[in-house]
Amino acid sequence: MIVNSVVLGDIEVDDNQVIRFENGMPGFEQLKAFVLVQLEPELPFSYLQSVEEAEVAFLLTDPFTFYPGYDIQLSEQVIEDLRIGDEKDVQVWSVVTMKEDIHSATMNLLAPVIINTKEVNGRQVILQNTKYVTKHPLVAGQSELQSSQTAASKESSGVTTTDGDGE
Repeated sequence: MIVNSVVLGDIEVDDNQVIRFENGMPGFEQLKAFVLVQLEPELPFSYLQSVEEAEVAFLLTDPFTFYPGYDIQLSEQVIEDLRIGDEKDVQVWSVVTMKEDIHSATMNLLAPVIINTKEVNGRQVILQNTKYVTKHPLVAGQSELQSSQTAASKESSGVTTTDGDGE
């Protein structure tokens, strides 16, 4: 199938690459189908392109690349809703906001995009009871949080689950 994109042009994708977002993305709840497009394999960025609206694409990155100690907990409800059976089937992405240049770019660690690669579905999840915010500097060394996160990475990193009712 061909997906039209204002940012990326026409993209050819297989139907099985379409990721279903049952609730859409915040602000775009009506859009339910997206594809993940990585332009350059050596770069840590991808686009989450809407299949339904050519104008809607989110720049994403792997948050662990920039914040190795990034640690999230998914609620049992999110795990159930996304039908997550194994952590290895989960991809965690952060939405990047690009301004004038890369040095002013930020990433949203408070609301990661979670994709279940096995079930091919996803959701942007707002983390509960966390120190993360929506605008963490993308460029290394511009945040005190990164220093504390790097130290914390020696203890643990990755995705864990909780019984909490937060998304």
